Amino acid sequence: MTADAALRPPFAWQQIHTSALFCAALFVSAAAMFMLQPMTGKMLLPLVGGTPSGWIVAMAFFQLALLAGYALANLCSRLTPRKHGIAFVAALVFGCLFLPVHLSQPEGAADAWMVVKLLAVSVGIPFVALAMASSTLQRLFTASGHSAAGDPYFLYAASNLGSFSGLLLYPLAAEKLLTIPEQAQLWLGGYVALIALTAICIGRAKSMPATVYAKSAPLAAGLRWRWILFAFIPSSLMMGVTTQITTAIIAVPLLWVLPLGIYLLTFVLAFGKPSAAWQQRIEKLHPMAVCLSFGLMFIATVSLDAPWIVMLLQLGSFGVVALAFHLKLAALRPLDDGRRLTDYYLMIALGGAFGGMLNAFIAPVIFDRLLEYPLVLVVSLLFHNSLREKLARRDLITVSMGGAGLLAWAYMHHYATGALDFLEVFLVVIFVGALRNPRFALAGCLLLMTMPYTMPRDGEGGMYQRNFYGLVRVYERNFTMDNEKYHIRYFGHGTTLHGLQSLDPDMADIPTAYFSHGGPVGDIFHTFAPKNVAVMGLGAGTLACHHAPDRSFTFFEIDPAVVKIARDNFTYLSSCPGKTPHRIFTGDGRLEIAKLAGEKFDLIILDAFSSDMVPVHLISVEAIELYKTLLTDNGMLAFNISNNYVSLAPTLAAGAKAAGLQARYKHYGFIDPPLFFPSDWLLMAREGADMTAFREQEWVPPLQNGERAWTDNYSNIIGIMRF
Repeated sequence: MTADAALRPPFAWQQIHTSALFCAALFVSAAAMFMLQPMTGKMLLPLVGGTPSGWIVAMAFFQLALLAGYALANLCSRLTPRKHGIAFVAALVFGCLFLPVHLSQPEGAADAWMVVKLLAVSVGIPFVALAMASSTLQRLFTASGHSAAGDPYFLYAASNLGSFSGLLLYPLAAEKLLTIPEQAQLWLGGYVALIALTAICIGRAKSMPATVYAKSAPLAAGLRWRWILFAFIPSSLMMGVTTQITTAIIAVPLLWVLPLGIYLLTFVLAFGKPSAAWQQRIEKLHPMAVCLSFGLMFIATVSLDAPWIVMLLQLGSFGVVALAFHLKLAALRPLDDGRRLTDYYLMIALGGAFGGMLNAFIAPVIFDRLLEYPLVLVVSLLFHNSLREKLARRDLITVSMGGAGLLAWAYMHHYATGALDFLEVFLVVIFVGALRNPRFALAGCLLLMTMPYTMPRDGEGGMYQRNFYGLVRVYERNFTMDNEKYHIRYFGHGTTLHGLQSLDPDMADIPTAYFSHGGPVGDIFHTFAPKNVAVMGLGAGTLACHHAPDRSFTFFEIDPAVVKIARDNFTYLSSCPGKTPHRIFTGDGRLEIAKLAGEKFDLIILDAFSSDMVPVHLISVEAIELYKTLLTDNGMLAFNISNNYVSLAPTLAAGAKAAGLQARYKHYGFIDPPLFFPSDWLLMAREGADMTAFREQEWVPPLQNGERAWTDNYSNIIGIMRF
């Protein structure tokens, strides 16, 4: 055979076989990588008290690990393609030593660095090995003799499609059907399959002539920085929108994977060689998407009457902006037969890691509010193509008039009350976005960002504090209802109200919100009259005002900021004394109450929330059985399950049955604004306990609907969500 014949492309079937083989390997590697993330996040949630920040920090860790994998692949690119592939397989085999995946209980309080250390020890090596897959397999493909070997970026689209599939597989199938140990075993099987597929890919590259590389030409000035920047902005926005929706709704795998899935899908679309006209349409939609995001953020602070619609619109806006930047990134890809391929992917990973670090580690320290998302949205407008164009006179007039209108509205802002002023904001930003003028959008969004700081409304102070467990806020409002004047102090955690107190001295000791004397909590205290009470979740300390001379309260609160606020900004704890001074333990409620094994409680109240969801590990069968051991013979468990997004009664009823307890449920629909709210509670007691008095107060057996009891290794939140 002549040298020319050896260099000819293989037959068509060989081309198809080679493409399918490499696509399959990339698909499996990406699906494994992005199924590992929500699976690990679910393992992590009970270790960090269910806070959404646990997932955000985990995301930042995975981006850093991705960077490490790309850096290792870039280092291996100095080897021949075949040796590069062998090094990748060796890394995968080494990762097997840390499998199947499991997370151990860490020591000390949860924080960002604890999460990083825990994940580094548990999944760091396998994930870094997986992160080598994309650039390694694509480099092997360039040595395969395939006709498309000079432009292997279509494989990157296949890789991201695998990532997208792995993400959807987890909440829609794995979480619903398998326990966590079973999920880990399934994932291990996919990991081993990847090793086998990679070995075959190495054989394919070996059997065909490798490309002889010439010395790479120097890159254009600043090109690496543009790769980094255009990867940084979508990465930070993905983390920011995840924080927005999980804080507003609940921190669950489904809401984790939606932003990440959209992020990956934009990669698929961007590297799928879209038409120039389609790219121009996305570029024109970019300013409108930014303005829509700002409007939705303002609307969400007032009302979430349609939370899923708001969430979908927010995700759609994020997707447009992310796609605009990934299109820019794809347009700058190097087409040099793979010589700059690993360098290109390394810069993309570096930009993604910078975005994750900003949101997970830097923003919570320098901002007292969730500002990183709107800030990066504004920054994204600086890179719109139209900003390089000279403004026409008509545009100058439009921008000037619009800016003057916004300024006039801003100065009148403090006279507006209620939701009307937020509706005005929404209409203004929609108008700004409809103009599709990035300069106008940039000016308007900057103004909207500064208004909450410069122009607080009358009657509404504000104290913000942000830490690993989220954003807490204390504020006051004045109301006049039915000729009665109210001055009320509120305590919010994220978008969830965790307590309020009337500042009228005659009403300051009245339990409010979900804990009124006339509601389910009042039924429990008046009917059962417990003496020794444990409460998980402190809030404003409202439950202390169900006090009695012979009653003692013990509170458990994971967030030190909440303890400080309850003591310094509300008077429930100090003005509602019990038989003994109220005890407050700081830490995870389940872990802390387990340390009191020698004590017995007449009543244990579960009022712990992260965002708008009770942390799963506090309501599992194992948790209920633990609480049962701490109850007196006639003791009871009470769960506050008030929630806009999930129906917990069937799950808890199944958990009660599994733990040998009977359950009763009550929905309290009475509303007396501004002090009292409706609520849902579930009560558990030992089998044989007399629940007659509660039946007379309209406590009923909860419907189980065939729901499976949750355990520490199994939960199915998507199955109980209210859409």
